[in-house]
Amino acid sequence: MNDNTSYREKGRALFLSVIMIVSVVAMSAAFAGGAAAAASNTENVDFDGNLDGTEEIVAGDDPTIDTEEPTDLQDDPEVTLSTDEDGDTFSTDYDVAFIVEDEIAEISDEDLSDLHNGDVTATFDDGLDGLSTATEDLDAGEYTHYFAIVEDSATEGDSPDGEIVTDDADDEFTSEELTLTVLEEPALEFTNIGWTEEVEPEESVTTTADIENVGEAEIDDDSDDLDDFNVDFRVDSNDASSGGEIDEAAESNLDASSLDAGESLSLTHSVDAPVVEAVYEQGLIVDGTVPTLSDVTEDLDVSEDAVEVDEDDLSYVDADGQVVTNNFQGQDVFLVGQDVNEDLDGVDEVDLREVDSFDGGVVDSSSFEEELEVLDDSDLAEDTDLDLTEVESLIGEPVEYGVEIETDDLDEENYFIRSGTDNIPSSPAEENTFEISVQDFDTEFDDDQVTDGGPDASTDLDIDSDRGSYSVNVSADGDLDHDELFQVALPVEYGDEIEEDDELSDVSLPGDIETEWERAAAIALEAEAAGEIDEDIEEFGDVEHADVVEALEAYDAVHVADRLDNPEAAGFTTVDDLLENDDDLTFGEFNVGIWDEDQEDADEKVTFVDIRDTDEEVDFTDIDEDDYTFDFNVSDTEASSSNDISVAESDAAANFDESVYTQSAGDIVEVTVELEDTDETFIQFGDEDSNYIDILYIEDDGGEDDEVTFMINTRLVGTDHSEHPTADLDADDVFYSDDDIVESLIHHEHIDDDADYVDDARFYDDDDLDDGDELTDGSVSGFGEYLEELDLLSEDDDDPTEQIVRPLQSANYDMVADENGWFIAEDDEADVDDEIGYATLDLIDPELGEISTWVGPEEDADDEDDIDELAEQLTERDNVAIDDLMVTQFEASGIYGHLAALSDDDMDDVLEEGIEGEVLEELANDNALEGEGVEFTFEEETAAGNQDPNDLDLESDEDEVFILIDNEAGEMYLVVDTSDEPFDRSIDDGDEFDIELEYETDDDDRFRFFDTSEEEAGPHGADDGSSGDGDAAFPYFAADSSQSVSTTFTFEDRAVEFDNLDEDENVQIETSEESVVTGETNVAPGSDGELRITNAGDTSSFLSTEDADIHSDGTVEAEFNFDDRNEDDEASLEFRVGGDSVDDADGIFVEAVDEEEPEEDDEADDEEADDDEADDEEADDDEADDDVDVDDDADDDVVDEDDDDEPETEDDGVPGFGIAVALFALIAAGMLALRRQN
Repeated sequence: MNDNTSYREKGRALFLSVIMIVSVVAMSAAFAGGAAAAASNTENVDFDGNLDGTEEIVAGDDPTIDTEEPTDLQDDPEVTLSTDEDGDTFSTDYDVAFIVEDEIAEISDEDLSDLHNGDVTATFDDGLDGLSTATEDLDAGEYTHYFAIVEDSATEGDSPDGEIVTDDADDEFTSEELTLTVLEEPALEFTNIGWTEEVEPEESVTTTADIENVGEAEIDDDSDDLDDFNVDFRVDSNDASSGGEIDEAAESNLDASSLDAGESLSLTHSVDAPVVEAVYEQGLIVDGTVPTLSDVTEDLDVSEDAVEVDEDDLSYVDADGQVVTNNFQGQDVFLVGQDVNEDLDGVDEVDLREVDSFDGGVVDSSSFEEELEVLDDSDLAEDTDLDLTEVESLIGEPVEYGVEIETDDLDEENYFIRSGTDNIPSSPAEENTFEISVQDFDTEFDDDQVTDGGPDASTDLDIDSDRGSYSVNVSADGDLDHDELFQVALPVEYGDEIEEDDELSDVSLPGDIETEWERAAAIALEAEAAGEIDEDIEEFGDVEHADVVEALEAYDAVHVADRLDNPEAAGFTTVDDLLENDDDLTFGEFNVGIWDEDQEDADEKVTFVDIRDTDEEVDFTDIDEDDYTFDFNVSDTEASSSNDISVAESDAAANFDESVYTQSAGDIVEVTVELEDTDETFIQFGDEDSNYIDILYIEDDGGEDDEVTFMINTRLVGTDHSEHPTADLDADDVFYSDDDIVESLIHHEHIDDDADYVDDARFYDDDDLDDGDELTDGSVSGFGEYLEELDLLSEDDDDPTEQIVRPLQSANYDMVADENGWFIAEDDEADVDDEIGYATLDLIDPELGEISTWVGPEEDADDEDDIDELAEQLTERDNVAIDDLMVTQFEASGIYGHLAALSDDDMDDVLEEGIEGEVLEELANDNALEGEGVEFTFEEETAAGNQDPNDLDLESDEDEVFILIDNEAGEMYLVVDTSDEPFDRSIDDGDEFDIELEYETDDDDRFRFFDTSEEEAGPHGADDGSSGDGDAAFPYFAADSSQSVSTTFTFEDRAVEFDNLDEDENVQIETSEESVVTGETNVAPGSDGELRITNAGDTSSFLSTEDADIHSDGTVEAEFNFDDRNEDDEASLEFRVGGDSVDDADGIFVEAVDEEEPEEDDEADDEEADDDEADDEEADDDEADDDVDVDDDADDDVVDEDDDDEPETEDDGVPGFGIAVALFALIAAGMLALRRQN
């Protein structure tokens, strides 16, 4: 047998190949046919949409109730179609439609042909807006909507009939039907209006009405039109000569901004009729523009003959004798009238009945409620609160009989009296019944627990009702006296004119009064001065709430209950009409008042008089620790509410995030204080040992995170920052908080006069505050005297900035938090009244370390504001390629406070985002700041000719020169984009530059502040305290102790040197799939480098470009696929960075690059053996290939313009195995046969 394959074997191989092609093509055709088939079963397809079937919109609006949360129908509805793996597929001619009722609102053109391989999501841009009828025009009602698969012929706006795709059983491919509900628009109307139609001159005209939301949707509008409006009751004369016009506010401060559908506000108003007889027009007039609410009017006949009785001559009235049609539960009703006098003579009892239904305005059916006793005139006078005089005027004769109806237990229905007599009808007209309403009333404290002192002693009390105005009795189950309840409802608050230490003689009353507490305290002080109360109070700060209550009782400025149990004035005597609030006996936002001592439980309750819905602060300061239940009872109805609240001992704490803050003097310190049981505290900064003290106030603004973070610029602390020679500074440049409040007594209050809170600090000379005198003298009230007591100032009227003669030096500065802001100077030592936190600021001497130079890829100088991210792309070098980014790192401290002050940005932005180079220029080179002793040099080592050395221009734009500061590490990064050449002149290859930072001192004297007015310490200075013309003296160093740090670097042109050069200086390039070209460059590592190689000489055209990786050691490499190049082909190499050419070289293609042979070792021998084996296998393959006819010349005419351009692949349109795959299989089979032959 020989090595040649027989013809039989060749034939068999060919036959198998043909069979394979036929099989593959047949299989592919089968798959293609399946894709075009129609789906056969709707159960195979699932719809999963983003709609929940409960969509609601409001008629007349865009389809949205809450404008911040659009309905899914409007906000791009979508549906996901899915099927199981063996499910059906669809033709690409089918679409997905969004259908509302009988209209295709929108069609989504999705490709459903691949549904069997995965879900298909159909999205819609318009949603409801695609309807031909605008959504604003949709009538109220319910509408169905769903998704469906439709024919390509379906059209938006048309009916879906006949367009929905069906399966073999004629079932439609649709989702489940969902419901869209369109609600009637919310609208306000006056309803249940009770007019007085006839009245005698000067008699009472009473009008009642509701303002009701008659729509189906809730009103959600907090504009001024709806949340605060008035309704006036107006009586206008139709006859101008009658001169009887009345216009009074019926209800004010009404809020209809959030009424639910069917919810209403109630109005009631009474006014005396005009004197002149005439027919008037009475009306409820909307004051302002309230959407949908219109004025309503009715005629009013004012006549001597008018009698307010109904046609049956009987009336239901309240205790004041006023006719009622709608009464709140708990308000007693009386039946009176001439028919009552006549019919009830000799009758002992009558029936109260509840109306079940009306027919034609007359009672059609009713139910028995209870039996009631008939009362004669003496019983009515002695046992009830009915005003018989008013009733006599109403019915036109004396009252002989009547019936009292207590409504405490009646439901919200209509009622009437049935007596079985002749004149009182058994089935009266609707107007001869009365209606009972239940007042909706609710109260709530914002917090379940408060403290007995500090900021957490206060919370908000929310009182809410559907009634316009009403009075409320407030008690605490007897656990709190009326003066304590009065204290809770009236927080202590002062305005700008009166202070706690003011006496009556210090203020002008009532003109200086700005708050309700000031009015109450003034009444108490006036009562004490007049001998009405026996209390030792002289100043406003001495007054307690119990003193106010005692004074009100002394002046009879208290309340008694009227016939309806509402509070009314008992008849007080003056104190200039209680400081000219005339008959106002109430105080604060809750109109809190005191009951007369003869009223039931008067010493255990207070009254809120004629209040409306109110949400305001209450204060539990000095209330005993306990659990309390507060009872709120509306005085004239059964409405009530109870709330529990706990009062705990104030346990305020101020926890500093560090016990010791260590920082270089002159830099910035960030402090975070966590607050417990308080939102605010005072801090004494420094003490007598550090020879400096300031008082700070901090507050968690908003109280959201229970902590305060603030920054301290130690360069400016204690100085008159307003006198800086080059910068416009304010107190926030000294103490700053981004999210919270921080105030300094020296900087915010004394210098800027812009403090709101820190001036509440108090100073004493004895820790027994009851016996010790409060310090009040000095340039800042009490503070100057406090500093004098501690020997920090010579005189109390010296300026507080005179405590120091140079910026805060290295020392320990205590920070002591006091809850109340009371500070004590006793025996030359500073103390606080109630310490709740403590920390120390340890300022250390600034210092200079080293200077390092770094390079990075070319970019704008201010591209990075994060030092860590900047450092990730830097490499340390003392030679800088021109166009690269250059960064100089300084180890330095003691100057960042002054740099922050000179910047226009806030302190936190300076540290987090960086500063312009001109800020350093100003500190180092401005003549006005020469005395600071900061010197900076960045200039060429050797001057050229008659010119000054080339110098970095620090005043260049931010994208050219920028500075980042690491305040904590004591480092500064000067970033320069050398591509912009921000220098006085251009820079060239080989230029050497010196960089130096120096803190210069005077040989003999230390730094001293410039004395701006022979008493205030300005923030700048020099060795002799002069401004600008003194010798330099770095503020934190002793005399003759200058420090400096410097370095040198060299600029170079960008360059590259390639490896693997032959004897002709050509770069050798391997003809292989993994041809690597290497070299070395001075361009910054990480730069965007690329290597471009093109044809040269007679070599056919080609172009190939690949990324060139630049490593930290300066090496550069790029990898190419050059297996199609021939040996000795010529090439041209171009190294590019950032799109610009750096250098070029000639190249030659070689089979293998000539390299120095490495020393032989065992591993190399092993590798060579492995290579030999591999070569043998490759040789076998090559021999097999030799017998296959391949047209190599076909590629010779192809020009490779760019290796990055890959040939486009063509799709033969057949799913599964295509023709290309089959052809590949045929070639593989042939090659296998040849290999076997060989």
